[in-house]
Amino acid sequence: MQEYCKSITSKIDSLNSISSELKSVKEMLEMRSSMDFMNFKYELLNKDHEETKQAMVDLQKENNALKGILETSMRELIPLNRTHAL
Repeated sequence: MQEYCKSITSKIDSLNSISSELKSVKEMLEMRSSMDFMNFKYELLNKDHEETKQAMVDLQKENNALKGILETSMRELIPLNRTHAL
């Protein structure tokens, strides 16, 4: 009977040890899952940022082109206004 009790106690200790190890593994898996999620979100934000930067560059180029067109148009209109005023 005493051997049987020792055997059961040993098995319980083993189960507790395994349970503790499994808890650690579960925590690591949850941590990994959280890190993967954060990495995914970071990649989305980074992609969004790059697209926004490119859109800003494109808008600046378009703005500069429009400024050039406006300056050219104004230079052409000033002599026309003077001629028309005479």
